[in-house]
Amino acid sequence: MSLSPSTEPIKLPPMLGLPADFTVPDVIPLNTPSVPVPSIINTERALERAAESLRAASGPVAVDTERAQGIRYGIRAFLVQLKREDKLYLIDPEAFSDLRIINDALADAEWIIHAATQDFPSLDLLGMRPRLLFDTELGARLAGLERVNLGAVVKELLGYKLEKKHSQEDWSQRPLPESWLNYACLDVDVLADLRDALEEVLEDQGKLEYARQEFAYLCSLPPADPAAKKAERWRKTKGRNTLRSVPQLTALRNLWFERDKLAQKKDIDSKALLSDAALVEAAQKMPRNVPAIMAIPGFRTRLLKREGPRWVRAIVSASRGEDPAPYTIPATAPPRSKLGKRNTLFH
Repeated sequence: MSLSPSTEPIKLPPMLGLPADFTVPDVIPLNTPSVPVPSIINTERALERAAESLRAASGPVAVDTERAQGIRYGIRAFLVQLKREDKLYLIDPEAFSDLRIINDALADAEWIIHAATQDFPSLDLLGMRPRLLFDTELGARLAGLERVNLGAVVKELLGYKLEKKHSQEDWSQRPLPESWLNYACLDVDVLADLRDALEEVLEDQGKLEYARQEFAYLCSLPPADPAAKKAERWRKTKGRNTLRSVPQLTALRNLWFERDKLAQKKDIDSKALLSDAALVEAAQKMPRNVPAIMAIPGFRTRLLKREGPRWVRAIVSASRGEDPAPYTIPATAPPRSKLGKRNTLFH
């Protein structure tokens, strides 16, 4: 079975009123969903009605979320999109403490998600997790497609070009523009057809049962522990390997956690608040007073200036050796030996 639509335009037989050279494009732009864009669900009564409607419907449910990555703190979703049968649902999760009522309504349904592991953390915060799953991104990987982002897979298997121009918007803003809602609906509108196309491909390749096992494994994964992950994330700070002493590493760790606390308080993405480069430079220079740390590019915003003592305390604590970072100092990697193994100075 060929996975790619023909690269040649389709020529139609002569038709009344059409020029002889009229052709149909091999890829069709998809700009509007198949059903009207619904109103956003943001009241308890509307949520209850949506749960009743979803429970009464049958077949798989397409699920997607929109976040405000790089803008707001954390991984929470600011819009949840669902489609079951021929009905779309747009839910504002910020209006509710959780969406367990929706999760319960879909307890026996197969959920179709593209790249489920990217949406699971946000859905977990809302009390939503599927028991049955078809991950179209993972399915595309197993089918051997070269590109597996949603737009590429839809184009490859369905022949549609999805509009992706709103993927990096600030989805936390209210009200959401109509064009954004239209975009959000398109992502779930195509998932059921995409699921069926991938199922056929995987079955032809003899991989369908294997894919089902992989989907079941994803469902079995426990929700991630945000606190446990946060404890280690400072070590991934870009530029950390330029720091050569324990006090510098400790200063970086202290600064990283102070940045995280302030970002959470202000609901701003951590790196939008203060860049990794600024943290690393502060850890390298170890300034001991507010004017010195304010001289570092990145610390000069009004908000960060008001928080000057916070950064100084983090650095002074590190210079005194209080609670040192319990990690080895990164070393420049030595040459590989003839056996191909790297001689390590630090373990």
